[in-house]
Amino acid sequence: SSSETFMATDEILQAIPHRPPFLFVDEVVEQSEESLTAKRHVSPDESFFQGHYPGNPIMPGVLISEAVFQTGAIFLNRLLAAELEADPEMVPVLTKISDARFKSIVRPGDDLYITVTLKEKMGRFIFMNGSVKNGDGKRVMTVVYSVRSETRKETTEKLLRDKPVYVCDVENVNEIAQLAEDVSRDHGTIHGIVHSIAFANYADGFKPFHETKREDYLQATAISSFSIVEVANAFKPHLDECASVVAISISSLTITAENYGYMSPIKAALDSSIRYLAKSFSADSQVRFNTVNPGTLKTSASAGIPGYLESYLFSEKLTFRKRSLDTQEVANAVVFLLSDRSSGMNGTGLVLDAGMGINYFDGEVVKLAMRMEGKKGKG
Repeated sequence: SSSETFMATDEILQAIPHRPPFLFVDEVVEQSEESLTAKRHVSPDESFFQGHYPGNPIMPGVLISEAVFQTGAIFLNRLLAAELEADPEMVPVLTKISDARFKSIVRPGDDLYITVTLKEKMGRFIFMNGSVKNGDGKRVMTVVYSVRSETRKETTEKLLRDKPVYVCDVENVNEIAQLAEDVSRDHGTIHGIVHSIAFANYADGFKPFHETKREDYLQATAISSFSIVEVANAFKPHLDECASVVAISISSLTITAENYGYMSPIKAALDSSIRYLAKSFSADSQVRFNTVNPGTLKTSASAGIPGYLESYLFSEKLTFRKRSLDTQEVANAVVFLLSDRSSGMNGTGLVLDAGMGINYFDGEVVKLAMRMEGKKGKG
């Protein structure tokens, strides 16, 4: 939120005649000679949410317009300070809004920022422009976490301290729907989703791909790939018009990594699903879908893959810098795709592999491989 308050509620009540429950401005957070910005926290307890699209509550456009009128009246109070002092009975009123457009939906829990800018002043007639948006570009977004079990929630909460953590097993479609409902109820409009889920049953060890069990393959597909479709569908009514959805995939979908089992084709299905979601959502929104495609990483999940360590060390040799990625580099890419700075990216993948994917004939690696071949021959 904004770090400074120029006018609190009690000062606003002195400036304009509006009173609760029809006061739609909480404070003035920025002002200059040419403009004024007011803030309104839209509480989930607002009475109008009870009857305006029940089950999918949004703030009525007429009330957003009223917030603009009231912000304009506060600004008029400043601009006409001398006239008001000379005529105490005069009440500054904004009388007309032209070409009103709202870029995004305002939901319970959102912070509404209204800016009015002086355009022209002709005596007591003042013309101004207005804009409305969620957030002021300075606030820190609330990050909400979802894990698959109560046990995982307990361990996660210890790491995250007071951050909100929910439980959702994506194998259960009802739990996905409940997650969307609970998160939107508690936090309002959702501006981004990160899908970082993968599971494969390797309890019987690695087998040749053609021996993959149907039930294992379908379970892994449902959890690791199709869940993004169900999550996107469940959250669709609660997403900001320009929200961003990011899935974590793998750096190459064409390699045949033996110690990754049948997960490579399932990750390929994830990437394909992201592209189709980008197309599907484009029919009635500007929500974007992309993937971050990292190379090998040291994670708790990868530690459970048999033989992963050797592959990790080998891939590190193939990077240009001779050092694998760290998780912070992947997190940075995710934040970029979630932000407006990547607004031109949709239905695509951002590969992060430090050059590994194009460094097949690295001199050092070739020399090491040939040295091993030479030892085999002598043996």
